[in-house]
Amino acid sequence: MSRLRCPVLTGREAELARLHRGLERARRGHGGLGAVVGEAGIGKSRLVDELAGGARGRLPVLIGRAVDGDGSALRPFTEALLAGLRRGPPPDAPGLAAFHPALGRLLPHWRPTAGPPAVADPVPWLAEGLLHLLRALATPPGRTPGLVLVLEDLHWSDPDTLTVLEYLADNAAAEPVLLVATGRDGPGPWPELLQRLSARGAAEVVAPGPLSAAAVSAMARACLDRPVPGEVTARVAARSGGVPLLVEELLAAAPSGTALPPDHAAGVRDRTAALSPRARRVLRLAAVLGERVDRSLLPAASGAEGDAVRDALDEAARAGLLEGTGPGGVPAFRHALTRDAVLADVWPAERAELAGAALEAVLATGDGERGGLAARLAEEAGEPDRAADLLVGVGRTERRRGALATARDALDRATLLARDPLVATAVAEELAEVLVQTGLPQPAAAVTERLLARLDGLDAAVSRRVGAVLRLARAHATAGQWDAADARIAHARDLGGAGPAADLCAAHVAIGRNRFAEAERLAAAVLDATVPAGPHEPACEALELLGRVARRTDLARAQLLFERGHALAEAHDLPVWRVRALHELSTVDLFTGLRTDRAERAVAEASGLGALALATTAEFHLAVLRCWRGETGAALEHLGRVVPACDRLGLPVQAMAAAVTAEVHADRGEAAAALAQAGRARSLAPDDAHVAAVAEHVTATLALLAEDRAAALTALDRALVHIAQDSDTTSGPPLGRWVLVAALERGRVALDAVAGYPGRSLARWTVAHVYWAEAVCHGRAGDRVAAERAFAAGQRAFTEPVPIPHFLHVGRRLVAEAALADGWGDPAGWLAEDLAWFTAAGFEAPAAACRRMLRHTGARIARPGPVAPALRRHGVTAREAEVLGLLTAGLSNRDIAARLGLSHRTVEKHVERLLAKTGSGGRAELAVRSATGDW
Repeated sequence: MSRLRCPVLTGREAELARLHRGLERARRGHGGLGAVVGEAGIGKSRLVDELAGGARGRLPVLIGRAVDGDGSALRPFTEALLAGLRRGPPPDAPGLAAFHPALGRLLPHWRPTAGPPAVADPVPWLAEGLLHLLRALATPPGRTPGLVLVLEDLHWSDPDTLTVLEYLADNAAAEPVLLVATGRDGPGPWPELLQRLSARGAAEVVAPGPLSAAAVSAMARACLDRPVPGEVTARVAARSGGVPLLVEELLAAAPSGTALPPDHAAGVRDRTAALSPRARRVLRLAAVLGERVDRSLLPAASGAEGDAVRDALDEAARAGLLEGTGPGGVPAFRHALTRDAVLADVWPAERAELAGAALEAVLATGDGERGGLAARLAEEAGEPDRAADLLVGVGRTERRRGALATARDALDRATLLARDPLVATAVAEELAEVLVQTGLPQPAAAVTERLLARLDGLDAAVSRRVGAVLRLARAHATAGQWDAADARIAHARDLGGAGPAADLCAAHVAIGRNRFAEAERLAAAVLDATVPAGPHEPACEALELLGRVARRTDLARAQLLFERGHALAEAHDLPVWRVRALHELSTVDLFTGLRTDRAERAVAEASGLGALALATTAEFHLAVLRCWRGETGAALEHLGRVVPACDRLGLPVQAMAAAVTAEVHADRGEAAAALAQAGRARSLAPDDAHVAAVAEHVTATLALLAEDRAAALTALDRALVHIAQDSDTTSGPPLGRWVLVAALERGRVALDAVAGYPGRSLARWTVAHVYWAEAVCHGRAGDRVAAERAFAAGQRAFTEPVPIPHFLHVGRRLVAEAALADGWGDPAGWLAEDLAWFTAAGFEAPAAACRRMLRHTGARIARPGPVAPALRRHGVTAREAEVLGLLTAGLSNRDIAARLGLSHRTVEKHVERLLAKTGSGGRAELAVRSATGDW
């Protein structure tokens, strides 16, 4: 038989050149993802093989692939790394050891062998560890940097593999690593991922099309090593459709070109029919097992001895149907189309018998990692309930690992397969748990309602019915449906045996209803009953609830409780609870230091777990952090994802997400957008005092920026009415701002009015406003020393460790007016800084007020220097010229903001306008043109 594989790559010069350019960029430290997509047989793997072959010897090349029917999480990465690390010892790079427990999911020899169970780290944390490992492999001492990681057939991939790939693609630009992924086009998660990555410039998509007639002719000549008549190549081109694999197969079936089979399937059928009966059965068993076959399964499945199986594989290889059958090789079909053609020629009854034999061989290994393969074989063997039961095991395993998306995929399949009521009930129980942990209250409630009906029909044990009822209660609580949750908790207690789970659910509801003492009592009782002996999940939940209660009045105690929960989850392999604790710790940051790292990690890790509600809520809190830091553009980007997710999932923070969006727009002076979002927030939660208080604060913010203090105080008075109705809102911004504005207008009575509020001394912004209100009152009483001491304390609260620019400048402009009138402090110095900030932000009314007060003090009002004529011709303003000078000197946007007293977002806007006005292609070009005067 003529060679099946063309000795040269034909008709793919342009596509290969694009991949080579990506490889060269990676070798220079600028990696990325090259995705090769197209129909089966179009030459995706051959194109990648050509690239990898050229790179081998110069760079490490790691190759892994997804396999049809094997839904094991992260399989392609595991295969690639295990094969790559066989060639030498694993790297010992600084910082890599911290990721060994996470990477143990991919590399068994890095799994902890002693001590507490290894934590199933969230997928993005694992992805960050993988990025560190790839970097270490790509930069060994004494060798040119670079590495190629090839991931094939990702149309068959599990969701967690795609999550890791997305993370790597987004972060590979500064790494000497070329990621190459292949997969078929068409609908599904893989093409959707590519669309997202391509849209944000994180992937280059290479899509080979059918070969031209000239390329088919050249390929035929290369395959047969002789000229081929034009009429023969024309028939090959027509019957193959320009698909390279089919060109090779047609030529192999009829090398003379005189008796071409009508299609590829016919050629495979003829070659299969020519095999011996034993070789034909082994080939068909191999096809049932998958495109690549573990040869150790074939003896048990076929009933033949090992030598006989080896001979059968070799016979199929000689017929051009298999490859890799030699010693140490992995038998594999020439292509997925070849396997499909083999299976198409098997009668359904025989295929079911083959699948059954293969299933028993797989189960006999006792390898739990083959659950996905076993389930597929059971389905093909005509045993849907057995397949569903196996998929329940897959779902449970992946849930415990924290791979919730992969778990849900398996259980959705099981739901469609289950026929037996007992099996269907087991599927529904596991699926409901996954949906609750994912944070999808509506689907979780729907599945659990059906589950309860099944359990009633089966007269199931009380414990299973109680578990289902409480799962439904948790779904209602996640959605903020407190009455429905209460009713389900009562039902569970009536059934008997509800125990700590009912108390914890009731504590959640109590917090939702602002019954904090009740929540604390319930959670503390559960904690006492579960620590230290366990179970540990209720203990983690109890610590979270106690921390949330403490957060209202004692941030230090709240942090200790959340840290304790985080440590407990780490010690006992509870990834969801670990991320929940991390998220709660980030809410403490919101009230104190405004650090964003824990919130960012909570978003990433919750997303990696597939915990959508938790990821959305964490990103909501990250948006608030960005807003208080003055990074309003970034805040709106986060909210642009959070708001639709809240709407889609029906989360309790839905109305507050709209309210905070209004707050961000107000801080930017965008009145129409701010008022529209505030109105939407109130319509979503008309009875929510917290939402109402924030909406009134939005009105007050816009009034203060318009220098309408009376309107601001009126709105803040209304906000205080809502705060008084809901003590949980007292740590929000309206309280502190009301104290300051009311003290300016009404004196010390404002401070007395809030003396008993629990949040008065909690959040930095409230503490700072209260200090400044005290400064105003001390100044009016003639106590200059006390006024300046209180002002300094408020200034520190507003600026350390991270400034809160909007509250700082708007509040200080008000205090400066009082200080001028009463003769204390340094109002001229404050006003000069505030004027610069208001001017840069485009807030004309407060800027004018600052200038008016500065003139009253006799202070000189600093103005930006003159603009160079060349820049003036482009319409560059004095402030933009200042920013340009600092940019040219190499300062970052954050450094420029600090130097000029502006917000980071304001500097970003100045740079954007400079790029647009000068027609520069980027920051680097702008700096070069500024340095050379090339305008």
